Amino acid sequence: MYSSTVRAVGALLLMALVGCMPESKQPLAPASAALPEPRLVGIWHATIEDDEVYLKVRQRDGNWFDIANFSISKDGKDTLVYYRGYVTELGGRRFANLQEVGGGSKDAYFFATYSLEGADRLDVRFLSETAVAEAIKAGRLKGQVTENSLGNDIKITDNPARLADFLTSTDPATLYDKSLTFTRTAKLP
Repeated sequence: MYSSTVRAVGALLLMALVGCMPESKQPLAPASAALPEPRLVGIWHATIEDDEVYLKVRQRDGNWFDIANFSISKDGKDTLVYYRGYVTELGGRRFANLQEVGGGSKDAYFFATYSLEGADRLDVRFLSETAVAEAIKAGRLKGQVTENSLGNDIKITDNPARLADFLTSTDPATLYDKSLTFTRTAKLP
């Protein structure tokens, strides 16, 4: 499980959230299926609660992305977290297959979907902890849900095909509960 304050972003730049993100042992699709997404490359900004969040996204070989997530907090606890990932498409939606670099659960993936509006707006949506936990408890997905003082630690152990089926067959209003809007900016602070 990531820390109680998960700062996420990913192959499409993404994230800074409060809570635990459902993790998977496997990506949605192999890296060989990674799609190019040059529109994600650059510096993005969002104000999330009292934090200023910046994402610097660079594309590397094989359509992989490196993401530096720098958060400036009013309380003086600034953070810098690195992610790597790539974009795949399921059911007409683009998903980031993301991994935290140097932290979090070793080799664990987490997922987000996104859309770009014009050249300067990025909307990112994150999987609902509740929807994934309920799917595991109901047998729609294989995995483990462990309750703790910070919420649920959710580990998806199912194969990519079943996970993809879950993501494409579940109502988006139920599947996603956190979203962020980033705008393109010219530089970091």
